Amino acid sequence: MLLTVYQQNLENALHIKNERLPFTNIYCVVPPACCHCFTPLIRIMSPEARAIFFDSYT
Repeated sequence: MLLTVYQQNLENALHIKNERLPFTNIYCVVPPACCHCFTPLIRIMSPEARAIFFDSYT
């Protein structure tokens, strides 16, 4: 009985792990790509505009 419970828990854990892997892979690619795309825009912004957008949370 206890072995059956452990096997079911292991199968559930592996299933959840397999579902999370694609999301993790997407999440590892999207933020760096966004940063790469926005870097040229940030460089051409005036210092005042950068201060408004990036220093407002400090």
